[in-house]
Amino acid sequence: MTRPGAADAAFHCITLFTEAGLEVDVLPFGAYISAIRCFGQQLTLSYPTPAQYHSDPYYLGATVGRYANRIRHGRFCLQQQSYQLDNNAKGHCLHGGAGKNGALHQQCWQLLWHTKDTLQLYLLSPDGSCGFPGELQIWCTIKLQHTKLFCEYKALSDKDTVLNLTNHCYFNFNTDGSCIDNHLLHSGASHYLPTDADVLPTGDISPVVGTVFDFQQPTALSERLQQPATELSAKSGFDHCLVWPATATQAGPELTWRASLWSPQSGIQLRLFSNKTGLQLYTGQFLATPFLPRQALCLEAQHWPDAPNQPHFPPALLKAGQWYQHQLCYQFLQHPAELWPTEPSSHQVTTGTDV
Repeated sequence: MTRPGAADAAFHCITLFTEAGLEVDVLPFGAYISAIRCFGQQLTLSYPTPAQYHSDPYYLGATVGRYANRIRHGRFCLQQQSYQLDNNAKGHCLHGGAGKNGALHQQCWQLLWHTKDTLQLYLLSPDGSCGFPGELQIWCTIKLQHTKLFCEYKALSDKDTVLNLTNHCYFNFNTDGSCIDNHLLHSGASHYLPTDADVLPTGDISPVVGTVFDFQQPTALSERLQQPATELSAKSGFDHCLVWPATATQAGPELTWRASLWSPQSGIQLRLFSNKTGLQLYTGQFLATPFLPRQALCLEAQHWPDAPNQPHFPPALLKAGQWYQHQLCYQFLQHPAELWPTEPSSHQVTTGTDV
């Protein structure tokens, strides 16, 4: 085990691996998952060198927070007190605010320990960081089992606060890295959150049936992206949260299937499990140099965006002294390229041991 404490170790890349061939590169800086490789192929978008993550505008595999996604005008009220956050996206707070002021993806996390297939990172986020209340302790544990990647976030605050942490990997399973439009997406989400021109939820919770957001059967992204849908026209793609409102108030520690993504070109599939009831689908249309638009996509398991300002959304409140916990799992499989794989009979997954 290794216990480096110096900040200059933050850009040291740690490679976790399993005998099944899954390899994952992790940077203590930003708690980035900088690369995932399996079946002899890289499956995520990455920068060539670790130092490039220091000025990364795309959150390329980062741990994002304190609040993943958007908070309108960077403002919310908690216990009759108003808080102003960093605004870094058209006058709104995106993924916790500006990195230089304390957003998690631009901080040097401490590597507590690691083995060949597991590591744990720690960060102390000061009270008032990016405007958020509470001194927040965060532990990020990344564990590999066979071809599964488990990521667990635990946190404690000394004040009541809001919190929403997730990973922001960009996936592309084509062997030549070509546009992800050919990928098929399957999700059991029954609803989605309509958005305004600034990609903020309008407050509506709408059924997916009869819309471009219905992925309850495996569907090629190209089929949906080519439709003249008003919701997509201004965005040139998806940047929307799929949700499970029927189970949102009962969400617990169980890892539940949320989506599957499959490339018919390579036969590689991702099954994503999470204990949160939101999944942000972002098709990477705003990627630019050194990348290309829609070169990869994100499936961000998370709490609902702008929940602190939407009283009818599931609350994102973390009470002082109470544990926050978010677990997610990326499971990678490979199937014949001409055959969409059968979904698991059980839509839950366990680690076998605690993460």
